[in-house]
Amino acid sequence: MNERMNQLQTEAARYAKEKYPSDIVKWSLCMSEKFAELIVRECAEQSMSIGRYNTPSGVTPDLAIAISVGLKKHFGVEELQQPIDFETQDPETAKGTKVEHFGVEE
Repeated sequence: MNERMNQLQTEAARYAKEKYPSDIVKWSLCMSEKFAELIVRECAEQSMSIGRYNTPSGVTPDLAIAISVGLKKHFGVEELQQPIDFETQDPETAKGTKVEHFGVEE
């Protein structure tokens, strides 16, 4: 795995440890689900980034947004209402405020 994947795995493990500190079975399931969710979010954010900078790939901003939203819908990943700092904030309480990713409000 590359460094970013290691970071996402660490975030997922930390999240699961906070939710299920003493139940290894629930921790394992939670960690796996969170890791998958973080990967999907990362892919969607990369799509938005490509659209914002409109690289020579031919991906327009509108197409990039559609890809980003489509990825999240396909995998059942809900929109984040605000960024999550996994070291100080519980993701379950992170709902309520709209957030901009790469300058595009979701």
